[in-house]
Amino acid sequence: AIDFKTNPAFDQQIDGKTFKTMRHSFMQLMQQSHYWYADEKEIIYITYGLLKDDRIRYPEVLKQIVQSIKW
Repeated sequence: AIDFKTNPAFDQQIDGKTFKTMRHSFMQLMQQSHYWYADEKEIIYITYGLLKDDRIRYPEVLKQIVQSIKW
């Protein structure tokens, strides 16, 4: 379960939309990131997970991929 008290959501702009975003650890082996957006026309949910070793190598790459999303 996601604990919003220890991992509060924050706002992040992606292609002009304000997404709620949060990150948390899963079983101490994976870091999961969640992005969600909803308005009267659409609901968007994006998530990805990185294994513990990959958290060090790939976070900037995934950040750039998420930031490059266009609708």
